[in-house]
Amino acid sequence: GDFSPQGHPLTIGNGVTIGHRAVVHACTIGNYCLIGIGSIILDDAILDTEIKSSFPSLRKTIMHIWDAQQIWFMRLRGVTITGWPSQSFTGGTKEMLDGFIADSHAMVNFIASKDQAYLNGNADYNTLNGTAYTTPVEVILSHVVNHGTFHRGQVIPMLRELGFTSFESQDLIAYYRLEN
Repeated sequence: GDFSPQGHPLTIGNGVTIGHRAVVHACTIGNYCLIGIGSIILDDAILDTEIKSSFPSLRKTIMHIWDAQQIWFMRLRGVTITGWPSQSFTGGTKEMLDGFIADSHAMVNFIASKDQAYLNGNADYNTLNGTAYTTPVEVILSHVVNHGTFHRGQVIPMLRELGFTSFESQDLIAYYRLEN
């Protein structure tokens, strides 16, 4: 079929040369690439292609956004953490994206369940190196949104560098228009 068992397509860009005995499976090959003799490029290879950005790959950028969101969500719930959540993550792409979305919904539901006094209050927490801080909850929430927005804004240029050319509008107003 057109997809791997996990549902990932094989996409090959324009002007691509694939050498003898090369294996390409459920991945994206950008325009004008040379895949050398005997090369093996497997599922979701585009997520791990090194690119110039804050993080060296699309996967690492997504994992960083998810890590930061998880860390702040745990801090808001009073949970002390000592390491990046992704250090123990062993799932694949689907598990990563499903987990990220589920955690996003959980954080939204958590905040929605809080009253104004909580939102106007402070959160006590420790950084990963153990330094103690007290920060207004509204500042933490602003940081989480700003941080996530910053790195999400890097995803489109990263995808362009990886050969993608067509995108839906990423403007917030376009999202709100979809809601109506």
